[in-house]
Amino acid sequence: MHLEEHKGLLVAKDHPAYKRLIKIIENILIKNRDLISIENKNWTLTIIDSPIKNAYERNIFVFLGILNIIDNDDQLSVILAHEMAHALLLHSVEQFSHALLIDVLMTIPILLLWASFPDSLAFLLHVIGQHIVNLLHNLPYSRSLENEADEVGLKLAAKACVDVREAVVFWGTMRVLSEMKLASKIVPWLSTHPAHGDREKSLNKKITKAIELMKSSGCPELNPIDPRNTFYKRTLKDHEFYFKQKGIIIT
Repeated sequence: MHLEEHKGLLVAKDHPAYKRLIKIIENILIKNRDLISIENKNWTLTIIDSPIKNAYERNIFVFLGILNIIDNDDQLSVILAHEMAHALLLHSVEQFSHALLIDVLMTIPILLLWASFPDSLAFLLHVIGQHIVNLLHNLPYSRSLENEADEVGLKLAAKACVDVREAVVFWGTMRVLSEMKLASKIVPWLSTHPAHGDREKSLNKKITKAIELMKSSGCPELNPIDPRNTFYKRTLKDHEFYFKQKGIIIT
């Protein structure tokens, strides 16, 4: 589906970005080869030449636009590990099965609705009901999958000796971009994804255990200069200057 949607925008395998991402993915796969689900899955990478700042799960679709946001390969590794976690957790299959179950459970109430009310009122109540189910069930469910992929992805990155502290910096950057209206602001209860700031805080709570996993995996000592401290010392003007340097703000 994604291939058809972005046909003509695919980045060639000899593109520097492709080589960069392949190297990162191979590192994550090698360091996590003890996982049966890693060994038994064929992985493919597709990069799309688009300014969109996103990545798709499963056969790892990545938009070039995200490279303008990240600071280093550690941040990129965390993003890719997150997408790989979606695939390992079979979230696409789970979402399909979940949607099918909801459709089945809603069949009888919908039939009773249309049998009990005039068509115009039944239609209105049907639409309202769909919005309520989406708001109270479907969206929270999708956000829970994202949080699960964040947690598993952080573990994959830790075992690959990635500086997991950069995960907090990346989502902190996304939060600042949203606050500066340079990226779409996520309203948590109206979105399939948690808010950037919520992900930043959630991942920050998991960093200590992730670093312990790095140590038990034989990773080298982390740089004593914590990138989170450097990030949180930046003022609004510092962020503006930094984003101008990266071409995110054009004056």
